[in-house]
Amino acid sequence: IYLALTVWLAKRTRLPAWGLVAGGLLCFITAGASEMFLVFQLTFLSCCLLVSLAWRHRAYARILGVGWLAALVGLMIQLNAPGVAIRAAFIDNLFGRPDRSLSALLSKTFEGTLKALGHPPIFAGFVLLMAVGLLTALFACRPQKTLKTSKSVEIISPAWGLCLIFQLLWLPLLWSHVSDAPQFLGRFSLRYMVVIVLNLTFILGFAVLLWQRGRINAYLQRHERGLPIFCNGLLLIFVFLFALTQLGSIYYRAASWLFLTALIFLGLLCWQLSSFLPGAKTRKIGLLALILLMIGLVCTAAVVGAAVFGRGYAASRILAPGNSLLTLSGLAWGFFLGCLLKHLPGQAWITRLKLASLATAFIIGLGIVLGQAALAPDFQRYAQEWDARHLDIIAQRDRGQTAIETAPLSYDLAEYAGVTTLARDPTNRCAKGYYGVESITVID
Repeated sequence: IYLALTVWLAKRTRLPAWGLVAGGLLCFITAGASEMFLVFQLTFLSCCLLVSLAWRHRAYARILGVGWLAALVGLMIQLNAPGVAIRAAFIDNLFGRPDRSLSALLSKTFEGTLKALGHPPIFAGFVLLMAVGLLTALFACRPQKTLKTSKSVEIISPAWGLCLIFQLLWLPLLWSHVSDAPQFLGRFSLRYMVVIVLNLTFILGFAVLLWQRGRINAYLQRHERGLPIFCNGLLLIFVFLFALTQLGSIYYRAASWLFLTALIFLGLLCWQLSSFLPGAKTRKIGLLALILLMIGLVCTAAVVGAAVFGRGYAASRILAPGNSLLTLSGLAWGFFLGCLLKHLPGQAWITRLKLASLATAFIIGLGIVLGQAALAPDFQRYAQEWDARHLDIIAQRDRGQTAIETAPLSYDLAEYAGVTTLARDPTNRCAKGYYGVESITVID
């Protein structure tokens, strides 16, 4: 709502004062949602404000600046609120004060961010919205029969060189892991070994491509179909890496490498096409997609860092805003890619891509719906069993018992939501106070 209001106000010839007040009030109210959401909001507004200042959009900068100041006021209130201080002290007494040294914070923030990026549903949502954006662009723009470029087709050496450096940096991160059930080299499971092999393959492939870029450039310039084949190859690699993240559980470092490497190939494809295809407006869409993705990464790291500083770890539920932003960036990337691919020759090729995009969006969307629907019986069973547990605890208390014993649930929503169960603190301590008893023990 705030972003829609910001865009609407910025496009007006005269910026109304009531718009600034409404935007600031909305940011102030949402800043009170939770401490971690406030961290996300402040980081997001800070990044957007910096982008607007860099682009010299005064209207956007004024609106975002007011929103940022309102969120900052919310932060000051939370830092000085007695309830927040009491809760922080309670958590410190319960779990102990976390290690807040700079080295520990950086290490845990880095690992926590990788865990967040390695969550397969994020990639699934990204590809779903990317397929929607791609399909929208291909239907909205009529594909051209001939390729019209602003300059000759060639491999961009700096881009591929950066990709090679990226893969080399991941070598120690991937090789330092030891799987629980090693099958290869005494260290890695089958799934993890596939990632190791892919990493080495890409390093070799990028090196060979940079070494032989002259011959590749000559081939692309001589053969009209060379560019579509080359682009198809990059797109297929992206799809293959996505499929690997959805086929089963895998260690978070490998999953985050698959996600980031897939984004690298998507970025390479778009960068290659935008380097010689005309259209300044199309490049602005690409810049927006890149900025949105980078802001999502920064916001995720900021929330993880704040959680590590406060509690020593980051619960998965607090990452929802950053995950949503990363997923939403897929829509911009898909639309950008569609605007670029419309220039490639071949109506039949574009038609097949439309069908593939439609099928991808339908299959992933159906999978998400069916996956969530499958949880409904478990949620119903949890509600029924918890109601029965609630009545049983009250009945024991009314009989004069202060040491309550209760049976475990066959399905516990707390584990799904990433919070502690009744058998553990702080839930157990809070439940004892709520029911007014001395102890509650879950008997297995």
